[in-house]
Amino acid sequence: MKEGIYAPEDLSNEAYHADTAIGSSGLKVAGENLALYEYEYLDPTKAIGRASKYTSIGSHAHVALLEPERFGQDYIVAPEFAITNKGKKNEDIKPMNKAHGCWKDFIEESKETGKIPLLYSEYRQAMAMCAAIGRHELASTMLSGGKAEMSFFAKDESTGLMMKARPDYLVRVEGIGNVLVDYKTTAISLGVTQQSNHAFKLGRHIQAAHHKKVTELATGGEINEVCYITQMQEAPHLVRIFRMPYDAIIAGEEQCRIYMDAIADCWKNGVFPDYPHIIEDMVMPKWMDYEFH
Repeated sequence: MKEGIYAPEDLSNEAYHADTAIGSSGLKVAGENLALYEYEYLDPTKAIGRASKYTSIGSHAHVALLEPERFGQDYIVAPEFAITNKGKKNEDIKPMNKAHGCWKDFIEESKETGKIPLLYSEYRQAMAMCAAIGRHELASTMLSGGKAEMSFFAKDESTGLMMKARPDYLVRVEGIGNVLVDYKTTAISLGVTQQSNHAFKLGRHIQAAHHKKVTELATGGEINEVCYITQMQEAPHLVRIFRMPYDAIIAGEEQCRIYMDAIADCWKNGVFPDYPHIIEDMVMPKWMDYEFH
């Protein structure tokens, strides 16, 4: 893709992931191993695995909340109830689940429509999650009046390599400024410590720094904050909003710079090196110091 800003109707999620411009996920893989980056991110045929296939409750809620017009286009919802043991003495009508043979039949039928099959219970859960966001005054404000699923492409000033970013939502919030909002669903505690540990383990500070930089280059504006609207997947679907700290974004920028330069060197030399061909020592985890000393 050329440098610029693309609306979701002009560039689908699948097409975005298929483009070989450098995204935050690719940078994190490059930080692990450059040969792995080449294998995973320079072959467009592997983009199918990277593009969301809407298989989890988090992805269902994501589409329903941020792209409601696509929900009806992309999904087909199964009936709430199904006949079990059809034609037998113990035939009964029960809520459909994925263990029922009728669910398998519904999947086959859905292939003709090209839509993604969804249990009624999953649909109801996604709708309940959206409703809970609507009841949260700040979360609903941060997810209104902005732009969802926009794709941004810009060249890295140092290497000339094309970069890309597709933040969930870009909005201007009174008293804050321009905010990149990421919507996350979670199956773990909404505690600050638990969510912080989880976020940094996944390298979200790298994603935040990269999205901020690419969006600023593409729009010519300033991103003042990167925030995460985080919601419990299970009832009562409570919501908590977290901000990526400034120091963490600076650290993420430094890591992005290292990884971008490393990728540029690989292009220049024509080699994406794998792991060293030597025997390496393992590193003892810190808990062993307490266990054995």
